[in-house]
Amino acid sequence: MKFKTLFLSLLATAVLFSACKDDNDDISPDDLSANIKSAIQTMYPNARITEADNEHGVLEVDIWHENKQKEVRFNALEEWIETEYDVLQQEVPATVLEALATQYPNPVIDDIDCYETPEGKYYRFEIIVNNREVKVNIQENTAAA
Repeated sequence: MKFKTLFLSLLATAVLFSACKDDNDDISPDDLSANIKSAIQTMYPNARITEADNEHGVLEVDIWHENKQKEVRFNALEEWIETEYDVLQQEVPATVLEALATQYPNPVIDDIDCYETPEGKYYRFEIIVNNREVKVNIQENTAAA
């Protein structure tokens, strides 16, 4: 009986650890394809690739560009999906901040990320509303209208 209990405990532990396995494969920047390296240098001249990994089928390449850490994402066909990076409030265009204030007067801003995509650029604000965190996306080109 003790053996059966021990076996079941070990089996449950093994299942738990395998379920928690990180679906993340680190890739050496040297092992990135020439297409990926070329795309990054075209979009972000003089960028330095710091690390890369494949997470859930998306290649995430961390770069250092213009004094910012940026995460550049590519799909399995090595097509650029998006780039994400933190920005300060003073780096956000006034029209975007005005659009946010229209939706949420006097917002308490917790964090701001900039997303560059093939469709354009948008900003994701994490704001506090009624003691709850709310994420608000504002497209840069629609805010200018």
